[in-house]
Amino acid sequence: MDTATLAIAGYAAVLSTIVFVWQIRASRPRIRLKAVYGFKKERDRSQYGVYLIVTNDSVFKITIRDMMLFVKIKPFRLSDWIKSAITLRRLPSNLNWMGMGFPEEKLQSRLPASVDAYGSVYLFIDEVLLKRVTNSSIDNKIVFEIRDDLQRTCRSNSLFFS
Repeated sequence: MDTATLAIAGYAAVLSTIVFVWQIRASRPRIRLKAVYGFKKERDRSQYGVYLIVTNDSVFKITIRDMMLFVKIKPFRLSDWIKSAITLRRLPSNLNWMGMGFPEEKLQSRLPASVDAYGSVYLFIDEVLLKRVTNSSIDNKIVFEIRDDLQRTCRSNSLFFS
């Protein structure tokens, strides 16, 4: 074969591989979750709490099925982390955190929530509910987690809630 033909064939193979990997990456649903303080005004009174901003960065519509709140219940110790890693045979990510689900009737925003392609949804959690749930926390640090239809999870940034 000719050298020019081999160079063109090699270039085409590399280019098609790059496009293939790009398409696989683009077809995977990506969810971002951000927690911010805020208030919701209803008629004459304001309710304070936390807004969860769920952003869909993919071309597919996703449905949020479940939401959890994590609070820290014990301080971090390296010995506990090592012991847990040996026992579980994997690196622990939720060590010393306790997860709690929200009762459906207590949420201001209803689940399941549908998020369109490249869209966002705002979920509001009332301050009264958060105070009740964070009583067992040692440092009032909270993290939210959402789960979609395919059981993929996404965690928010941590907030200090008092």
